[in-house]
Parts: sequence; C-alpha cells; structure tokens
Amino acid sequence: MTSQTPGQALTAALRTRLHIGSRTRRYRRSHDLFAAALAAIRRADMEDVLAPGYPVLWSWEMHVEGGRVDIEQRAYLTTLTAWDFTAILGDMIDAGVSSIGEGERYFADRAEADRQAWRNRPAP
Repeated sequence: MTSQTPGQALTAALRTRLHIGSRTRRYRRSHDLFAAALAAIRRADMEDVLAPGYPVLWSWEMHVEGGRVDIEQRAYLTTLTAWDFTAILGDMIDAGVSSIGEGERYFADRAEADRQAWRNRPAP
C-alpha cells in the first residue's frame, strides 16, 4: 500500500471528520463547511494529521477571505464544493505552502486557471 502525502492525509481527514462526499455542497443546513474545515484545522493539536494545515489556513484567510486575490478568482474559489475545497487545502500543503508569502505565489500561479473556470462555469 502506498503512503499518503501530508496534503492527501489532511484532505482525507477533513472529509471523514466533516462527512464530506463528492456531492456535498458548501452549506449543509445553513452550516458553512468551509468555516468548519478551517475551524477543525485551527483546533488541531500538533500531533494531529491536520497540524500541517496551519500555514494553509492563514494563507486562505489572508488571500481569499481577505480579498487579496483577483475578484474572479475569489468568486470561483468561494463557490467550490466542500469536496473541492478540501482538495485545494491538501494541494496547497503538497505544493509546499508554509507561509503567507508562499500562499500568495500559490494563488498567483493558479489565478488564470481559476479565472477561466469562473468564466466557463455553467449558467445557473
């Protein structure tokens, strides 16, 4: 059996703890699963599998929630499903995001792809 990367382990742990499936939306009975995932990372102790998520947590809050990223990129990222959100958090860890500056580079590198995904989304 192959071992998981730290990002894959974080993604799997969040999905298990919050009961997130591939069709789970961001809100469950008016409960924001993005906020719940970030709170779970914030509450994790250093021995927990979620501990590597601290830099990712601060980077997400600073750049996406804080409005530092482009408006189209922010619109795309905040409309993801909970499944995709946890995947992005794991990808950030595996990409080596360990500070807010590295998070800025991460979001800058994926900015054009996020803008295109926002522009090409299906009409409601």
